[in-house]
Amino acid sequence: RSAATPLCSGHGIHSPQLPYAFYPQDAPEQRTPVCRCFPGYTGARCEVDMDDVSWAHKCVNDCSARGECKHNVCACANGSWGVDCS
Repeated sequence: RSAATPLCSGHGIHSPQLPYAFYPQDAPEQRTPVCRCFPGYTGARCEVDMDDVSWAHKCVNDCSARGECKHNVCACANGSWGVDCS
């Protein structure tokens, strides 16, 4: 299916986790297609823009209060650097 499918709000791909050949026969739940969200989106249908909701951010040390979490990566303020802006 296309990334533009309404099943994933246009922000992901509706597919199983891996090709069927990789799953054991006793794991049918992994064969069920679900939305696989593009970076920066989350939710069952990729409907949540992670930059719009603070609970969805997962930046290291919350960017040490010296930067802004964007798509789960710290965008450090001037004078700060590193994975967590420390």
